[in-house]
Amino acid sequence: MSEAAVTGSDAPIAIDLLTDPAGVPRARAMLQRAQWAASAFARYDRAAVDRIAAAAAAAGAARAREYADWAVRETGFGVAEHKVIKNLASSTGLIEAYAGHDYVTPRVDPVTRIVEIPRPAGVVLALTPSTNPVATVFVKSLLALMTRNAVVVSPHPLARECSADAARALAEAAVAAGAPDGVIQVVDEPSVPLINALMADERGPRRVQLGHAGHRGGARQRAGFRCGRCGPAGSCAPDRGQQELRQFYPVHQRVSADRHRGGRRGIAAAPAARGRVPAPAGGPGQGP
Repeated sequence: MSEAAVTGSDAPIAIDLLTDPAGVPRARAMLQRAQWAASAFARYDRAAVDRIAAAAAAAGAARAREYADWAVRETGFGVAEHKVIKNLASSTGLIEAYAGHDYVTPRVDPVTRIVEIPRPAGVVLALTPSTNPVATVFVKSLLALMTRNAVVVSPHPLARECSADAARALAEAAVAAGAPDGVIQVVDEPSVPLINALMADERGPRRVQLGHAGHRGGARQRAGFRCGRCGPAGSCAPDRGQQELRQFYPVHQRVSADRHRGGRRGIAAAPAARGRVPAPAGGPGQGP
């Protein structure tokens, strides 16, 4: 948009007005930094990538208890002891689970004569929830590191402080281990205009990962679907805002499942998220 200004002559001078919504300049700066980091990170070998991911995971695991207490205190959701387990499983536990996987080195199949070349997606935008905020930050950040991607974490407003601090802790450990600066960034003050700008920018992100954002996170998820860049299967969860307003969740079990054991685990797992007990989805013998 421009405005005509008349000087001493009759020739108008175009004056550009600052019309970008709040947060857009910040979003552009974060994307530029992330793109540079992703471009540099794409050239790292497997040994460097493994070292960086392991260092970030260790940094997260070292503060698993602190972040568990912080998340419960800030959000009012869950049980700290359960979140400690999740934080450990989502940090060093995740690295151990993927220890034998190589997402960096090209692979050659002599039988089919196919060469597989792992290629990073580039910049990933990760929207994290209020129910398991720190564990989700750990998982999405570490998966990005293991696949040589840069990630921009946008925390849920209800869990902004603990999520942002966790992301910064992993970023500092990754950079100290040799990762390019900006490989993990976090939106300290999330807002709808800023998130929309991050998702709509032509330069990125290449993938948008939507976590369960709670009953106040539906707008973020709908914006993610509209952007057309939702990630691989499973990374874009449906908007479950209406479900969050209910008192119970349904639980489905196969006919062959140990119903008593499954019931106990379901009840034990519920407080780790929102402290709600799931309700049976049907009578005996029902299930997918």
